[in-house]
Amino acid sequence: IGIERRYYLDAYIGLVIDKSGSMRGKRMELARAYGTMVSEAAGRLPGVEGHVATFDGKDYTVCGDLRRNSIAKAEAGGDNNDAGAIWQAVQLARRSSKRHRLIIMVNDAEPTGSSVAAIRHVVESAQRENIICAHTMATESRRKPLQSSRTVSRLARRGMASWQPMTVMMATGT
Repeated sequence: IGIERRYYLDAYIGLVIDKSGSMRGKRMELARAYGTMVSEAAGRLPGVEGHVATFDGKDYTVCGDLRRNSIAKAEAGGDNNDAGAIWQAVQLARRSSKRHRLIIMVNDAEPTGSSVAAIRHVVESAQRENIICAHTMATESRRKPLQSSRTVSRLARRGMASWQPMTVMMATGT
């Protein structure tokens, strides 16, 4: 008798992309590409739902869900409010009946409109509700991987260590 294993996904993913002015150029291209890749991959999985959003210092804009969204049209410009964006994403995740909830923020690790303490507070509050917050940096320079590692270390020292996985996304192009 053969054994057949079946896995049932029960997950909510909130993908949140920074579109502040510091994201102009290659950073925004990387963020859009990453957002498209994640939403297309996750959107095909049965049992996975979620939203895709962009944010700046004034607006949190839901661009659609994981299956249909307009993330490819996102343009950079404006200020930044990371804590406000995380808070908005957490509010949407709370409404989900899914067992596993994940917020993925894509930015350049330059929180200017939010204090690190405010970001830490929102992330830790989400974690108490079993909502995991992850962070991915979009950086445009292949020449400076050490600087990116230092950025991750600096953020960890400043209290951002409460973010779950810290992943650095580097450009592989020109």
